[in-house]
Parts: sequence; structure tokens; C-alpha cells
Amino acid sequence: MGGKLVSYTPHTVTDPTAIRELVSAARTRGYSIGAQGYEDGVFSVAAPILGARGTAVGALAIAAPRARIEPTDTESLGAAVVESASQISERLTGRRAMAANDQGNSRKSV
Repeated sequence: MGGKLVSYTPHTVTDPTAIRELVSAARTRGYSIGAQGYEDGVFSVAAPILGARGTAVGALAIAAPRARIEPTDTESLGAAVVESASQISERLTGRRAMAANDQGNSRKSV
């Protein structure tokens, strides 16, 4: 990451080390969490849509006003977006590329 990163809200993460940690956590979970980093009051979860080579060709996200999402909803929303992104990946490639792991939503090849 070269240069200074732009902060859009007080919640925007601009520290490269912190960003790497967030990316690592998203890979482990199988989905990313957006918590008001780009726009105040907006919460999101997103999962990659994978192409035939297993690389991301797109993403599927759920976004909503933060006030409408309970903290306890994050895991179930994440699981839903992972499953839906996996189904889209399957339709694109003709095979089940990735699926939610039963132990914490980590993605694995099946």
C-alpha cells in the first residue's frame, strides 16, 4: 500500500497493518465486514464470487443502515452471503468452488 490512505469517516481504517489484519480475518471467516468505514451509519458483509480458477471475479454484499442490524446478526448474515456467493460461483463455473465450513464459516474447497 503506497501513499496515504483516505479516511472517509471516523471509522475508516487507514493503518496498513490493521488493514492486513482485517483482510486476514475476512479470509478466515469467508466474508468481510464493513462497519461504517466508507459511509457513517452503513453496515455490510460481503463474500467473493469465484471464477473457474478459484480467484475472485466479483463480490456479493448485503448492506443496511447500522441501526437495523443487531451485532448478533453479523454471523448469520455472513453465512447467508457466503452461501449465496458460493451458489453464484457454482453457476459461473459449473462446479461447487467454495462452501462455508461448519466450523466458523471458513471457506474451503469441496
